[in-house]
Amino acid sequence: MKKNVILFYGGPSTEHEISCRSARFVMNHLDEDKYVCWPVAVTKNGKWLPQDLAELKSQNGETLPILSSEAFADDDLNDLLHKCPPLRPLLFPIFGFTHSESGASPKKSDQIYAEDVAVFSTMHGTYGEDGAMQGLYEIAGIAWVGPDILGSAAAMDKVVAKQLVAAAGVPVVPWVTIQKSDWLEDQVAWTKQVGEILKYPVFVKPANLGSSVGINKVTQAEDLAHAIDEGFLYDEKILVEAGLDVREIEYAVFGDHNPQVTAPGEVASHGFYSYEEKYKDTSHTEVIVPAQLNESDMLKGMDYAKKVWRALSLYGLARIDFFLTKDTAELYFNEANTLPGFTSISQFPMLCNHHGLDGKALINCLLDFAWQRQSKKMALTRSL
Repeated sequence: MKKNVILFYGGPSTEHEISCRSARFVMNHLDEDKYVCWPVAVTKNGKWLPQDLAELKSQNGETLPILSSEAFADDDLNDLLHKCPPLRPLLFPIFGFTHSESGASPKKSDQIYAEDVAVFSTMHGTYGEDGAMQGLYEIAGIAWVGPDILGSAAAMDKVVAKQLVAAAGVPVVPWVTIQKSDWLEDQVAWTKQVGEILKYPVFVKPANLGSSVGINKVTQAEDLAHAIDEGFLYDEKILVEAGLDVREIEYAVFGDHNPQVTAPGEVASHGFYSYEEKYKDTSHTEVIVPAQLNESDMLKGMDYAKKVWRALSLYGLARIDFFLTKDTAELYFNEANTLPGFTSISQFPMLCNHHGLDGKALINCLLDFAWQRQSKKMALTRSL
């Protein structure tokens, strides 16, 4: 019997559009001999809209659209379950209701059990990648692709991730953390502190966003305040990081607590690797797979990637990024992306393809790990 895969995409984050592109890749490569796909779009204001799979497949393009429907937007929870039955095990434990036309409990033949459902979410960024949705899956007792609550939250917060990774013995780029309330209290003191600890240029980053959203390169102290104010539009905490002359080296990592690490890739961009450079059609960035590294640097990066994986309690998949300085060949941890892009120009599927996993094999592999973890969790003793 086929298992059910709920494909969540969209979401209320700044990475909504990227999510829709990643969802197209996942839907196109889902093994139809093993799984039934149930696409559920999440609008920018958080509404869940079950989608018509046949209609989505009939439409071309790299982006998976969200089919508009006033009826869906006005649905109550019972109608939502009628349109997407695999949502039952996800929502029953939380809201404690049932669905049937008569109002009685559903028949056994109509039920879909938690062990037959897994979530593959492409909701990048806030709410989808930071542990929030993972907590919902955990309460429901269903499988999902990607790290647990802790790993998702720790990797999402760039400051927490740096602290944990540094404690594990992996070098990190020097940085300064600023809370919004502290910044508003004394901007002059913080500007001075950044200048004393770091050398310009620096990068200003929101602590909890991905895809280079809200990140600015600052070359002089006079421009720092403006960049910090922009960073605080997206998060209550930002970090200011030393700007080094580096190569950007990335590894795809997948598996359980003893993961596989692919050969590295390199992002060769002309200047700052911005949101536009990552995803726009006008991008001049080149992704080189495999990266041209000597064996020593490659192996060091693979060792560091495993240490990062364990330090952040990751599982399933992650793209782990490093900076390699051009002058001294020092390797620094940059960030771990626990829900990397699955677009046509995304590094994670490209690295996995080079490793021997095409799109279909990759999606199968990630779902297998999801169910393996859930099986182990179900075997644990939860009460005395």
